[in-house]
Amino acid sequence: MNKANAIVTICPHRPDVLLGQPILGHVGFGFEYPNGEWCIGAVEGTEWGNDINGFWAVKVANLQSALRYFSNMKHYNAEYDYYKYLTVTDGVIPNPKYADQIVSWVSRQPYNLFGRNCVNSAFDILYAFSGGKYNNANLPNPNLNWIPNGWFNAIKTNEYYRLPQNNTETKVISKKFEITKDVEVPSWREKDKDLELIRHQKEDIVEIKITPPKN
Repeated sequence: MNKANAIVTICPHRPDVLLGQPILGHVGFGFEYPNGEWCIGAVEGTEWGNDINGFWAVKVANLQSALRYFSNMKHYNAEYDYYKYLTVTDGVIPNPKYADQIVSWVSRQPYNLFGRNCVNSAFDILYAFSGGKYNNANLPNPNLNWIPNGWFNAIKTNEYYRLPQNNTETKVISKKFEITKDVEVPSWREKDKDLELIRHQKEDIVEIKITPPKN
């Protein structure tokens, strides 16, 4: 497997209210297996799905199924609107097996707005998939782009689209992602190597706008 793709999905206006702060946005992730299937998911927060982090992940047959699945999430109180399509940089060998391991690791991490939100989780999984190398650029570091809308804006790609618009839920065949046990902490998250060095709690949180895609 020497070519593969990934996606980052966004809802610019989620969450609507968070600790009295401006709207921050919300992201989900997806990456492609050698057989054309995709793993997709997100960390929705503690008020969605479970008390730890609101994690979910499924496997679907192809990219179109992945996009329709994210579109359907609005029927489950987890809306997504747009996505960026990423291609692994030439010469980089994707590692979906390791990405699977980090999906399992992320599923066990308690949610925290500062340092373990939807951006950190999506970043870790997509970093594991390709070393963070997409479109001849590095995936943005959450240190500098911890607000979801800002992180999404910083992702470099010319392929930026609207998700399919479904007023009613469309059927998508999927299978639940199987969580594995005993997954090691990724090297970039080990003690003294953690990317989250900025004390976000001391920052002023400002609203960041997302420009809708043209198509």
